[in-house]
Amino acid sequence: MITTLDILFFITNSLFLIASYPMMRAALKNKDSLIGFSFTGAICTFMGMWMSISILIYTKSYFNILLALPTLAYWGIVTYYSRK
Repeated sequence: MITTLDILFFITNSLFLIASYPMMRAALKNKDSLIGFSFTGAICTFMGMWMSISILIYTKSYFNILLALPTLAYWGIVTYYSRK
């Protein structure tokens, strides 16, 4: 049964997916665009996304997990390249 929480997770993860797609394309094309990112901010966001996915796993919201993975990947890329 779909709950209100599932719908809210779907809307939130859809927005994250829509927002992270063009940013991920730009980051992969030109890694120099990530120079100004704060490593601390990037790692905190990456860890926050990881915690969000953990909550989705706990609630067994598998479709929302799939929607959140590209955003997690983007912040992983940002964290990796902002460590310099």
